[in-house]
Amino acid sequence: LPKPPLLSLDSNVATKIPSSILSKKNPQIRAQGPNPGSGIGQGIVRSLREIVAVEGIRGTFRGLGATLLAVPAFWGMYFPLYEECKTRLGGWYEARYDREPGSSVLIHMTSAILSGAAADLVCNPMFVIRTRMQTESLHLS
Repeated sequence: LPKPPLLSLDSNVATKIPSSILSKKNPQIRAQGPNPGSGIGQGIVRSLREIVAVEGIRGTFRGLGATLLAVPAFWGMYFPLYEECKTRLGGWYEARYDREPGSSVLIHMTSAILSGAAADLVCNPMFVIRTRMQTESLHLS
């Protein structure tokens, strides 16, 4: 059964807030590059303590607004595109080979790749903004 859109949005927001806090450190470590002597990223608790000590509690939510815009937009485009690709590729397969595709793995994989690429192309600027917001404190120091 499909979920009502409001319930889907609520569950998306509910999962993005904690994951945004935990994923904040990843772009910072990538932006800093390898620095084996610093001890950065040696555990979630240590990373969270470091963020709170340097940036305060607000620092743990940096980039959350961009995440809450980008992720639902991505999945809002991905699923309809996936279904459309699957339908069109299935029709093409049926016309070309004169039989129904059934649950062809190739059709599902191709649909996922095409719809993911299209949604990512559109949403990538929002993901760039999110990463820049999350690493903003690195650029200021």
